[in-house]
Amino acid sequence: MILARAFSRTELGDLLSGRLRSSAVQLAAPTELLNTNLEFAAAVWPGDGTQSRYDLPRLIVTHPGQTEHLLAWAVTYSPVIRPITAYCRVVGVDDFEVHLRSWRKPRLLGIELASVGAVLGELLSADVAFERVSRGDITGAALLSSLVFALMREAALYDIQPREASVAKSWARVRNITLQPRRNLQAEDVASIAMILRYLAEGNGAPYGVPSRVFDWCRSVMRRRPLGDSPLAEFDDVLLSGTREERVIAFDQMSRTIATSNISALEGSFLLGYLASSILPGSMRYATLLRPFIDRFTTAMVWLGVCAGFNEDSKVVSEFSGVARRVLRDLLVPEDLIDFPRCDIAIAELEILLGGDRRVEDFVRSVPSHLTVELIPGVQTSVNWPPKRSNTPVETATPAPVVPAPVTESASGLDRGALLRQLEGIQSQLEQLMRSVGGSSAPAGDSQRELFSAGAAKRPRKK
Repeated sequence: MILARAFSRTELGDLLSGRLRSSAVQLAAPTELLNTNLEFAAAVWPGDGTQSRYDLPRLIVTHPGQTEHLLAWAVTYSPVIRPITAYCRVVGVDDFEVHLRSWRKPRLLGIELASVGAVLGELLSADVAFERVSRGDITGAALLSSLVFALMREAALYDIQPREASVAKSWARVRNITLQPRRNLQAEDVASIAMILRYLAEGNGAPYGVPSRVFDWCRSVMRRRPLGDSPLAEFDDVLLSGTREERVIAFDQMSRTIATSNISALEGSFLLGYLASSILPGSMRYATLLRPFIDRFTTAMVWLGVCAGFNEDSKVVSEFSGVARRVLRDLLVPEDLIDFPRCDIAIAELEILLGGDRRVEDFVRSVPSHLTVELIPGVQTSVNWPPKRSNTPVETATPAPVVPAPVTESASGLDRGALLRQLEGIQSQLEQLMRSVGGSSAPAGDSQRELFSAGAAKRPRKK
């Protein structure tokens, strides 16, 4: 049951400004609103008796295609509650129907830890965040800023794909208009990984636009089987049941082979992430071994997290001081469509405030240094706010996910000799790891911690 009432433009303005007390009629089901004469717009409250007559509506439903028009009107004529989307959601009646049909209690159907690992892998891919994530010194806002987080939150909350513009494009637009620094990962590459995870959870075949080999490899890891037809075929038995020393040798040999081959970026990234995860199955502890490769194989860290999460003995939630538990909590937190938004502003209103000749940046937010933006109902991201003006390139909107073209040596711009010299940077770490598993007097756990911390030394805090 809900409470709803249609308002004229003048009445809605009086309601939002507090000059008009709310009065509404009961509807047995939200679907009854679809047959209501909206006038200018309809305001909706939950029918659970928790609201007062002075409460703002939890949801405003307007005519199809009129969401931006209503928000622009509210920005002009109701500035006292700017931004309005911090208090109530504003959607078109056509989108409202889609949300009603697809909204569900959040669930990820067996890919929970793989999704959490992918979020951590995305953050580890950024040089500025690697050391902080490795120490577990990471904020909730940083976790919320992950594109993987937004995409997997959408997968958890919606039973079908919503009809709005893709979450990946909306995420990129938010980062663009708020002048955020550009990240190493391309949004379309991350969206491909999230799409693979979503299709695996739903038991579907390979999604359109994603190489079937990568999908099949990921499904094999999920089912704890050998990869099969892959460049790692000769090491399948070693990677699944070999000794730690044998797996280190496999990583050393195959990482060099992959790095100097013409394999595509997506396939190479998966294989490198899988190799690194096999050294200590279920763990992301050896993420530092992938750092020399991520300029070309940009999503290797993300795949490391996915593979570690799929392991039956996954340790993802207990690593990095347990920050993964917060990711899991926020991915699966229940939420109601007809309820207060958990954000500072929605993307449609943000674009109105920042898109004119004079940017309006002085609106209220929950945290002074961050802004939480709702991309679609129930799916948020976080950005630094106010933005730091600099010459650093900012995010730009990205096209829909596409299949990465095979990378040739000439196209990649990599010199084999330079690449081999770069790989020598991890040789000492691998040798140290091999010594630790081959009978060194030092405890293996201490050696592993030393290896991991070698690439993630703490930086001195500013006083």
